[in-house]
Amino acid sequence: MAHQKLTPEQEEQIRGMRKAGKPTEEVIGFMKLTYNLDIPAWKISYIVNKAPGAKPAKGKRKYHKHEDQATSEIVPIEQATQDIIKGLDQIRQGYTAIFMHLRLAVIKEAGKVFKMAKEAGIDIKPD
Repeated sequence: MAHQKLTPEQEEQIRGMRKAGKPTEEVIGFMKLTYNLDIPAWKISYIVNKAPGAKPAKGKRKYHKHEDQATSEIVPIEQATQDIIKGLDQIRQGYTAIFMHLRLAVIKEAGKVFKMAKEAGIDIKPD
């Protein structure tokens, strides 16, 4: 659907219909029949809530709970503590493995550099 700009008169008409108690679906149908405009429900809500002639303003963000958070059961504090400790231990083990791998790679590369320098007759003093 292409962007459809409403005239101020059309916006006033929408505000008037909603003030008169007409449901959003009826306003959408009226605008479709009268002006051949497909207006989404959110736009009608936006028009009704904004001041006439006002520039568009950013609305507040609405945060929704995820279904798994809303329906999850409460975990005992002991179980939660054990889960956290287990997770932290797994993270520590992962970082340890990564750093050991990096350490080994650096030692191998340092050995290659010392070997190349020795073959070239360059004397490198280790710290």
